[in-house]
Amino acid sequence: MNQQLAGNGLASGGVHPVPGHHPAGPTRHHDKAAAAMALAEEERANEAARGALESRRELAYLAGRIFVGALFLLSAAAKTFRFDDTVEVLSDSGMYDAHRLLPLAIAVEVIGALCLAAGYRVRRVAVGLLVYLAGVTFLVSFDLSNSVNANSALSNLGFMGALLMLAAHGAGKASVDGAIERRNALRYGA
Repeated sequence: MNQQLAGNGLASGGVHPVPGHHPAGPTRHHDKAAAAMALAEEERANEAARGALESRRELAYLAGRIFVGALFLLSAAAKTFRFDDTVEVLSDSGMYDAHRLLPLAIAVEVIGALCLAAGYRVRRVAVGLLVYLAGVTFLVSFDLSNSVNANSALSNLGFMGALLMLAAHGAGKASVDGAIERRNALRYGA
């Protein structure tokens, strides 16, 4: 048996018998400098992996924020291009000043969409759009027996969920808000 171990290099303190296999648990080094270098290298690799993961998360969050903004921008564009039809639908649902309220709704959606996409005051804008959307859903899609209203109410619930997440987590690093925070941290040392 000792000859077998010696042949594998274990008896003489040589290389592990299975190439590429590292034993579980902490590696034991007799050379403290080599151990410190190995630990530092492992920490650098872990930090690089964390940085790459953080970058992917930030990119996904940026894309999600832009997509939510795009939904509001497309909604505003549809209301603008089909203004008369939208006023008629709103009037039929019982909103008598639709021709006056619709331009305000379009402005809210455009400004909100641009702020979300740019990442400017995202928490406040998300809460504002959430209140706006809840009001619109209640006023326009209250009759859930109508399948169009039911579908509209369900999609608005999805938008509200996305807005709640933005209100909870803010704009993220890739945003105007993130740039302002970084500038203030440099300026005031916070």
